[in-house]
Amino acid sequence: EDIENIADEIKQNFPNPDEKTWQITEIIDKNNIRKITVNAGKNYNIKVGMVGYIVKEVKKRMAYRAMFEVTEIFPETFSAILKIEPLKKIQDKGVSPEEYAQYNNILKSIQVGEMVKMK
Repeated sequence: EDIENIADEIKQNFPNPDEKTWQITEIIDKNNIRKITVNAGKNYNIKVGMVGYIVKEVKKRMAYRAMFEVTEIFPETFSAILKIEPLKKIQDKGVSPEEYAQYNNILKSIQVGEMVKMK
């Protein structure tokens, strides 16, 4: 019983951000960079440099929409920059320049309230 209590206490004090889904609470466009604010932060073990994804549910599965990297952390929120892999890197995966151009349109379509998952 003591071991179970200790395990529960550790889980509460060190939550795993991979197990949670959060939401975008703000979007800022500045100097051609799209930045998001999410309703999770230091209190949820989010760290600068962590990578996450904006997702949506499609047929009861999570579908990837965009990637981001955490740049700032506060107790209850974090800020992140939406990212696109360099064209050269994804061309090696078979992505054409035309398809690559669509990624910017996807980033521009991201809205407040969308779901976020950490990697």
